[in-house]
Parts: sequence; C-alpha cells; structure tokens
Amino acid sequence: MQDRLTRNINPILKDAAGNVLPVGLIDGHPAQVLNQMIAVGITILLAVAGTIVLLKAIDLVIGVRVSEEDELQGLDLSQHGEEGYNLG
Repeated sequence: MQDRLTRNINPILKDAAGNVLPVGLIDGHPAQVLNQMIAVGITILLAVAGTIVLLKAIDLVIGVRVSEEDELQGLDLSQHGEEGYNLG
C-alpha cells in the first residue's frame, strides 16, 4: 500500500526530520481538499468581480447595448453589413 501513496511518488513537503508529510486526500490529509475548494471559490469570486468591474467600465465608456433600431433591423445587417439568415 505504501508504494501507491502519492507522497512516495512525489514528495512535496517534508518535516524537519526529512519525513515526507501527507499532501492530499489519498495520503490522509483531507484538509488539503478543503483548502483547494476554498481557493477555487475565491478564484471564481475574483473572476466574477473583475468581470463586473470591466463590464461596468466598458458600459460607461462606450456602452454594451446597441440601439433599438439596430436590434429591429437585425445585428448581422446593422453591425456587419450582411444577412446571416436568408429565409425568404
């Protein structure tokens, strides 16, 4: 069983005596999984906050919506000058 533990394959952390410390769930250190889940949550929150800040800044400078006329005409034609779907 010892041969299959991740600490024997990739000894990441060691204590002062040189003994390999458990680093994950397989090695019996489930707190590391919780730490990683917290880090993922913080990353998601930072990404959402950054996106909102950038979106609001762009909205203040140039806007993120097109005019109602452009919407009624169709964005393919008003924004790109071409018909995306010729259904007629």
